[in-house]
Amino acid sequence: MDNFNTTWISTVTGTGTTWTFSIVKEIFNYRKLNVLPKKLYKSEKGFFNIYKKSALLDQNNNNHYVLQCHAILALHLIQARCKVITNVRNPYDNCASHYEFMKCDVETAIKNALHIPLLIQHYSKLDEEKFFLLKYEDIDDRPVELINRLAEFLQVELNQSTAIQLAERYSRESIKKIIAKNEKSLADKLLSGKEILKDEIIIREGGKRIDTFDLNTGYQSNQISQRKTGEWRSSFSKPQIKEIIAKLDQTAKDLGYTSEKF
Repeated sequence: MDNFNTTWISTVTGTGTTWTFSIVKEIFNYRKLNVLPKKLYKSEKGFFNIYKKSALLDQNNNNHYVLQCHAILALHLIQARCKVITNVRNPYDNCASHYEFMKCDVETAIKNALHIPLLIQHYSKLDEEKFFLLKYEDIDDRPVELINRLAEFLQVELNQSTAIQLAERYSRESIKKIIAKNEKSLADKLLSGKEILKDEIIIREGGKRIDTFDLNTGYQSNQISQRKTGEWRSSFSKPQIKEIIAKLDQTAKDLGYTSEKF
């Protein structure tokens, strides 16, 4: 698969999608390829369009497409020149992350977490050289090792110093600084009456909530939680915790995580 030209980041929301997407682009930038698309889309529709209209037809070996979606990408669409990365995360932590970030109801957050094994089962049908399963916890615990494994999967020879630099550039604290900078810039524009570009914000809750959108990485306001891995219970009431455990515990065990039933 030396000539593959498209890498899909196909994940469930709240499993480290933006980190994975950013790191993969950086890896191909390191190889000095022309990483496409240049425009960072807010929805998967834009990525699907460029895949069908450009990536499938592109014969320029200097171009590489890094695309993302949160829906199952049909296996028949994954041509010989594609690879896929999907992420696995403890469904309990994913449920809390989705609940906090999207301000949704508990049932919606639970359904989101239940999609994790569905994606894994779907893409595990691919050949090993086409599919990479990324463990969310490795982003915080073993980022350099993870970046090296991603580079190997993507057939890019990455030196150790670059892997360390990328791990630092996309660490939790570094991303918090990027988000804080964007939020300050947005606040300053609102106060001064300057024009706010549609590309740099996401409007939610019927206009009641405006989140910043980083044009380089895709990170949004409130995307980095203050919680640590395993502290998911702090986001919910006791009745909610009981409901979540009843609906997610088997999935957690199936994915290799510890049961929360006592």
